[in-house]
Amino acid sequence: MRMVSRTDIANLDISLPNLDTQQKIVDVDALARHEQMLLIRIAGKRKKLLTLILGDQAQRHSLDTNPEIQK
Repeated sequence: MRMVSRTDIANLDISLPNLDTQQKIVDVDALARHEQMLLIRIAGKRKKLLTLILGDQAQRHSLDTNPEIQK
C-alpha cells in the first residue's frame, strides 16, 4: 500500500463554500438543534397532559362504578 506524503496532502485543493453559505449552514444547524429541543419539550408536555387526562378519566370511572366513594 502506497503512503500519502505530507507534501501530497499539503498540495490538495479543497473547495469550501463562501462565508455567506457557511454562515447559512451554521444558521440552519442552529435552527435544527433548536427544533429538536422544542420537539423534546413538546413530547414531555404531551406525556404530562396524557397522564393528567388518563388520571382524571380513571378517577371519574372509579366514582361512576363505586357510588359509595362519592359520600
